[in-house]
Order: sequence, then structure tokens, then C-alpha cells
Amino acid sequence: MTDLSETRKFSDASGNYTLKIENEEIDLECYLLGSPTGGTGTECFHTIGVAKRSNFLADIKIENIDELLPLLESYESEEWSEFHQIVIKNQTDSFVWHETNWDD
Repeated sequence: MTDLSETRKFSDASGNYTLKIENEEIDLECYLLGSPTGGTGTECFHTIGVAKRSNFLADIKIENIDELLPLLESYESEEWSEFHQIVIKNQTDSFVWHETNWDD
């Protein structure tokens, strides 16, 4: 793996994504539109550590981390949703916060 330290921001109709690759970890921060608690959005943060990196790369069908950013540049909404699910499947740490609508 190349000594890579990158942060990229991506947006589509479902929300905003920030992907950070550093120290052999992959971090994905998301702000997604909608919330299961009636609010307007959901924030989540996922980390893929070294222990699960090779499984993650296999799941997205690339051989090394250097191929990840060029792949993501062409993603559209459906692909981002699928990518997010693969990240969740392979995460080693996560945090999720749902906005709540208190008007009820």
C-alpha cells in the first residue's frame, strides 16, 4: 500500500460523505437526509481498521486502497448507498446519531 493520507468530500441526492484514508485506516463520515426518529437527518461515522481492510477491499472488488478514490469519483446515489452498507459490514468502530423532530 502506498503511504496515503487523503480526505475527499462527495455529495449526492441522499446526503454528504467525507472519506478519509490515513494511517492504514478508512474513515467514512456521512450526513444522510432523513431520520427514523422523524428529524431531517442522520449523522454517522464508521472506521475500517487494518484488521478488516482486506475484507472491505474484496467486498468492493478492488485489490488495494490506491484504487478506492478513483472508483468513488464516478459513484451515483445507488452506488453510495451500497458502498455505505459495505463500510458498515466491515467497520471496526462506528457512531450514529439521528436528529429528532420534537414538534409532536
